Amino acid sequence: MRQYTSYCLGAYEYNRFIIGIIANIALLACWLWLVYLIKRKSAVMIQGFLTGIFCVWLLTVLVRMSLIVIGITLTEQTSKIIVAPLLEETLKFLFILLPAWKSPGVLKEVKIFGITLGLGFAFMENFGASGDVWNIVFRGVITWAMHIVTTLILAHGAERVLKSSWSMVRVIFSLMASVAVHGAFNYVVLCLGYG
Repeated sequence: MRQYTSYCLGAYEYNRFIIGIIANIALLACWLWLVYLIKRKSAVMIQGFLTGIFCVWLLTVLVRMSLIVIGITLTEQTSKIIVAPLLEETLKFLFILLPAWKSPGVLKEVKIFGITLGLGFAFMENFGASGDVWNIVFRGVITWAMHIVTTLILAHGAERVLKSSWSMVRVIFSLMASVAVHGAFNYVVLCLGYG
């Protein structure tokens, strides 16, 4: 009886995982379709999305390696409210600024590039999330929207910097604004108990 119960529980968790992946892919398709309807620049959208995926992978590798080498342990609150937003938004900003600086096509559509970078980032971050209804709604809509807003702030800052003059004030302001939005979002999530 115990083996049957554990098998059913395992199958239930597996099914929720599969539902989560399917829902994540469906939500990604909806978000990308919405961006495509707003501004039909497929090449920039694909480039931004793939950059966001790479950004999450690089961030994961760097954080794991540095925590192992340094041997730091962080509390959940410090990690999610301060460290994660600072690292994620800084890396996203660099991955928006560098392609926009090197490619006139990306600079021309830097906000679309930023939005789809945020979608790629959110897609990878939420890929293994459980398939219960609240998680799909919360992580699939609200968290993705937060990443879109923060990358839009960063893209606007990068556009202003590259189209006018290099201004550290603009760089710092857009970076700190996106970190603040991300940190406040994570704080609310932790307070609600969905961390």
